[in-house]
Amino acid sequence: MIFRETIVRGATARNHSVQLFDSLDSRITALAAFIASGLAADDIVLVVAGDNAWTGAAKRLTASHVDVERAVREGHLIFHDAAETLSKFTRRGWPDTAAFDAVIGTLIRQLVARGRLRVYGEMVDLLAAERDFGAAVELENLWNTLGQSAAFSLFCGYSASHFGPETNAAALKLICRCHSTTRVDVADDLASWLLQSAESDDITPAHS
Repeated sequence: MIFRETIVRGATARNHSVQLFDSLDSRITALAAFIASGLAADDIVLVVAGDNAWTGAAKRLTASHVDVERAVREGHLIFHDAAETLSKFTRRGWPDTAAFDAVIGTLIRQLVARGRLRVYGEMVDLLAAERDFGAAVELENLWNTLGQSAAFSLFCGYSASHFGPETNAAALKLICRCHSTTRVDVADDLASWLLQSAESDDITPAHS
């Protein structure tokens, strides 16, 4: 598996990366690698994802002799359902700042107090799936604001298909500008093309 990475000149906090996926298998591959590298580094890994991605990654890690059950049991690997978590801090489909801090901010601060933290998130992907790109950008910015006061790395995953229509190109550019790094598996043809297009033109960075 070969990745291309590009540094994006955005207004971000800490290490905040994004990757587009052409398929569930591609997403599972990246998530499993993210979890494995985090556990190997003795980091705490928080996964906020859909059940398909989480289950697929857990099975792949187990097949690679990673003791997922032990990591979960000992609190090194933590899973939260993306849809359920998102519903706790959105109001009429829009992320509420105070509720986000109460739900996500509190959790992140608790985990950071225990050690180095890596987070994988798909809540923004759920918003993008509904074409709520403004809400997705707002959520990305809330993460960036949180990152100014808590040290953690954040990896966001999106389905490339959400950005296929030409009318969604501007939204992808804004989302990319919320991140410090974009990642893509070169085997994901649509994701590669979309990110190359998004990076070809400068746009105004999205601010919180």
